[in-house]
Amino acid sequence: MKKIVGVVIACLFVFTLVSCSGLKKSEIVGTYDLINMNAGGVSYNEEQLASIKATGRTATLVIRDDDTATMDLFGSKTEMTYKASTGIFVIKGQNVKATFKDGILTLKDNSGTIEFRKMS
Repeated sequence: MKKIVGVVIACLFVFTLVSCSGLKKSEIVGTYDLINMNAGGVSYNEEQLASIKATGRTATLVIRDDDTATMDLFGSKTEMTYKASTGIFVIKGQNVKATFKDGILTLKDNSGTIEFRKMS
């Protein structure tokens, strides 16, 4: 009996870890505004980005329900795909880990971190 209980607990633990690694597509689909960036040797905080945006330039991420997304950083557009179940976005052939908490989507890889706030 102890072995069966141990196996069940181990399976539940593994299921919990696996389920936490992904994103909920229904939550992440939408339009986002860039709020922080420290990637590829370029760094902007929310205040600096607000100054840039005041000139009419935008920095957004649009995540669609069809597993595609478009990132527009001040006129430079990048198409990407994602798999919500794994929390991985594929940007220019590179896997980028994504997390979503309290309306903030964070994309992080070896070159740095980019954060977006969900607008809609």
